[in-house]
Parts: sequence; structure tokens; C-alpha cells
Amino acid sequence: MLILESQIDMELTIITPTESHEKEIDWICQLLENGLQQLHLRKHTATIDELTEWMDDVPAVFHPKIVIHQQPEMLTEYNLGGFHLNQYHQHQKVEIKKMLQPRQSFSMSAHSFDDIKNSTDFDYYFISPVFDSLSKQGLCAAFDKTTIENGLKENADKKIFALGGVCAENLKALKKMGFAGAATLGNIWLSKNPLKTFLEMKAKLEY
Repeated sequence: MLILESQIDMELTIITPTESHEKEIDWICQLLENGLQQLHLRKHTATIDELTEWMDDVPAVFHPKIVIHQQPEMLTEYNLGGFHLNQYHQHQKVEIKKMLQPRQSFSMSAHSFDDIKNSTDFDYYFISPVFDSLSKQGLCAAFDKTTIENGLKENADKKIFALGGVCAENLKALKKMGFAGAATLGNIWLSKNPLKTFLEMKAKLEY
């Protein structure tokens, strides 16, 4: 059966700002209430107490949609969506995987398609930067269109999300390339209205 491009679902993930954002929790609750299915909590400089306070401020009903990037012990304290492995926790990969429940995801960041091809045990991957970063000045796209398309074909058995410079204007292009999803940070948190920006992105995928 031929599947039209418009019938293929593409997931959208939002990553929290590293530093506190004005009314951050309020915005996050509004995003989750309005269709955001997954939020990555990434605050590398935060202490366990600060992360605990952050999590306690978010209604428990939303916790299963939150994936954390640090403090893996929180996986046993909260009903979370999963854990995203970064460079700071590479040495704990096996330990963290054992902590996860069957319904919880395990993901990782990559900066090349070879990193993804040579990895195992993950449910999905972030690859970046696909476009020039919006939140990190001077961080330019690391791939051309051909490299991306070939990389996705070589890793067709894996779920890959585009990260870096993702916005409403390039979502359709990412979908056409074959990405399973897109993750965005600067496009949301540098906007005056994060909810409006998210809804504009969401609408681009609902055509």
C-alpha cells in the first residue's frame, strides 16, 4: 500500500532552556496541555534539589511525558518518560538502562550518523546540528542534504530526530528528508510566546 507523505507522523519534542526562563513552568504546562507529547528536561548546571523542585512544580499527570538528561536516580522517584544519555553519563549507560522500566525510553545525542550506526540499546537519537543553531551563536549546520539523506537511509532501522535550528519553516523539509521527529529549543524559548510558536510548528505537521 502506498503511504502518502502527509500520512506519515513526525514527532515533535521540545527541550527546556538550560537556564531558567521567565514563567518557564507555566509555559511548559500550557505546552503539555496543548498537545506536546514529549519534553526533554536538560539543565546541566542544576543541582538535584533544583531539579526536584522543578519537577514538583509540574503536575504529576505530565511526568510521563518528561525525559531527563541527568540525575538518573530521579527515574525511581518520579513516573518519568525516560532518560537521554549525554557525554556526562556515558560511563553509566549499562547502569541507567537497568533502571528503566519497559515503558520508559532510552535515547542519546549524536553528532554524526556513524555514531548512530555504531550504537545499540537506544529507542531514538538526536543528531545535530542539522541547521544553524538558533540558541548557540556560531554553531553552524554540520551536514548537507545529501549526507542527511544517505545517513537516514543507512540507519533506516533507527528512529532519528533532527536538532539544531529547527523551526516551523523547515519542518516540512525535515519530514521530506525522512526524519522520524524534530527537537527544538531556541525556536521556542527565544520567542515571545512559546505556546504560539509551538502551535505554529504543530500545525505544519498536521496537513
